[in-house]
Amino acid sequence: MTLRLVSTPLPMELRMPVPRQGGLDPALLAACISAPRIGPTIERLRDPSVLAVTTGQQPGLFTGPLYTIYKALSAAALAAELERRWQRPVVPIFWVAGDDHDFAEASRATWIAGDGGLMTGALPPRPPDAPLTPMYRQPLGAAIEDVLRQLGESLPASEFREATLDWLRRYWVPDATVAAAFAGSLAELLAPAGIVCIESSHPAVKRATAPLLIRALEQAGPLDAALGALATGWRAAGHEPAVALGDGASLVMLEGPAGRDRLIVDGDGFASRRGRERLELQELRGIAAREPERLSPNVLLRPVVESALLPTVAYVAGPGEMAYLELTSPVYDELGVARQLPV
Repeated sequence: MTLRLVSTPLPMELRMPVPRQGGLDPALLAACISAPRIGPTIERLRDPSVLAVTTGQQPGLFTGPLYTIYKALSAAALAAELERRWQRPVVPIFWVAGDDHDFAEASRATWIAGDGGLMTGALPPRPPDAPLTPMYRQPLGAAIEDVLRQLGESLPASEFREATLDWLRRYWVPDATVAAAFAGSLAELLAPAGIVCIESSHPAVKRATAPLLIRALEQAGPLDAALGALATGWRAAGHEPAVALGDGASLVMLEGPAGRDRLIVDGDGFASRRGRERLELQELRGIAAREPERLSPNVLLRPVVESALLPTVAYVAGPGEMAYLELTSPVYDELGVARQLPV
């Protein structure tokens, strides 16, 4: 599967990022997803001066909404422009948010059928009482073969049809997880554009992320107060924040019997919102050390984690992301992380 790219000049009024200290922890290279022709680009990440323009998305069936691809290509265009201006390596990176647990969103895809109408394919829904398993643990199951068959029978005839189906069949197989299928197929699609896909659920990323998540728990009180004050200011100005703020919830999720679960401040410790499991901070430090894969950032903390781990100068966001990225300033400030420019 290949992309045919037509370049579009960046408008001059675009807010431009500023350089920062470059370089990437070499241990994180293990989380870069292998794909044909992407090896040399991954090697560029070893340069101590390298910077990144990032974007990302939670996994979606057959690579998800079309704007996922548009965001990735926009990141590549901006990275190329910054590299030209700054005369230093700038690599576009796509953050595969495999921790996401929204199966209803990830399990559906809509495409244009041969008759010109829209066709939707979907995996069977989760039972209402099922754990909220993150997509990097969620198997596709045998039903993916039925959805692929539906896609194959409905796609219009063209010179790209068989190549497209072969590309998807390489990754969307019953034994794969939703995140693995998404990441593999997307990495192959984007590799010719020089876009590196990084697996946020990879053990190397989880280990690197754990200390920042513990800091977010240690500062849960000040973070909640700062976000609550921000929400008050927004409402006074006549705006409603895109996500709940200042409600006593931490910015960290814990995977347990109920699946991915928000940690709520509970006295001098924490409790999982749905599972009602109470944990002291010291217990959570132990989990971070022994089982870092169980911890993940929520929607406000995720971009902060990304900026802490990657030499990011800009993040290419969709409209929904822009709405909550406007709320993240207190999180960057409290945790002492440089903020990347949302574009």
